[in-house]
Amino acid sequence: MKSTRIAGLDLANALALPGLFLTSFVLVLNHVFTKTSALEHDMIRDIWGCLFVFVSGMLVTITMHGARRKSRSKKRYFLRKGAVFLMLGLGFSLIWPVNILVLLGIMFIAAPFLAQLNSNILKSMMVLIFLAAVFVNQFGDINLRPSRLSLDVINPLTILNYMTNVAVSGYYALIPWGGFFMAGMIFARNDIMQRRIVKLNNIVGIAGLILGFVIHFIWIFLNPQANMSAAGSHLPFKLLWIVQTPAFIVLGTALSILLVNFLVAIGTKYKNARSLKLVATIGSMKQSLYIAHLCIGCLLIFGFNSNTYDSYEVALIVTLGVTILLFVLAVLWKKQHNFGPVEWVIHRLSGENDKS
Repeated sequence: MKSTRIAGLDLANALALPGLFLTSFVLVLNHVFTKTSALEHDMIRDIWGCLFVFVSGMLVTITMHGARRKSRSKKRYFLRKGAVFLMLGLGFSLIWPVNILVLLGIMFIAAPFLAQLNSNILKSMMVLIFLAAVFVNQFGDINLRPSRLSLDVINPLTILNYMTNVAVSGYYALIPWGGFFMAGMIFARNDIMQRRIVKLNNIVGIAGLILGFVIHFIWIFLNPQANMSAAGSHLPFKLLWIVQTPAFIVLGTALSILLVNFLVAIGTKYKNARSLKLVATIGSMKQSLYIAHLCIGCLLIFGFNSNTYDSYEVALIVTLGVTILLFVLAVLWKKQHNFGPVEWVIHRLSGENDKS
């Protein structure tokens, strides 16, 4: 039977998925994506991605733990899994620019090597990501994102430029999102079920929230003329949740720690509750559901282009209905199968049981 720790992480993924889907559909279908800046983040919109990436990093550590004799097979598993995600992400980005697959693909490929580093080195890498974010936000351009990237398959330089844009300048760029993945890897190295560790992690999470907002308001004080994106400038009380990248790194990590602690505790206390098992089932099929939502998004784009409908509101309602249907189908599927469709493909490619 799945451990309560993994069940708690499935709950976290189940919580993150609807937020990821809604963010993706709203940004792309309503063309808000073109008005967002790479230098700032909406905490209400982006916390779901933080949580999803953070948990993905945790599951890498859990999967690699105690597997020294099978280290070669584990490396092969993550390398192949990462390659699949990277290729899918690059392909989807041509039509659907807001997707997290490229980031996860790169991080899964790097995971076997990151897992061999001690926690202090990983923490130092996170500090470097934070400092890089400070530098980019201080000296970088507002950099509103293009709606879609073009790709000339004949020109290798165009392909390289395309991959660089997606990985470095895309919505889920390596800075700062790769830092959340490494934070999750570090976080899972401790026994998060132990009561003393839980209390310590809660203190770290609360302290991180305070520190994040301190950084945020100091940044605003030192940069009173800092540009805000067109999307952010229309939101009331934007200073409370539209934050620059350095503060976002700290706030996103702190919130992810607190949410994971809470959901693991819920999964432990109510581990036999039928409703929680159903929700955890959705989280266990995260990869299949995420790719299914991208396919739905591409079909919606096709519908707009073919004039099947021309109302953003109608498209969003249809999307909501289809998403609920996907969650229901996921529960039904897991009653008959151990893996989701995408999880099964990765399992077959790697020759490993998919624990993440």
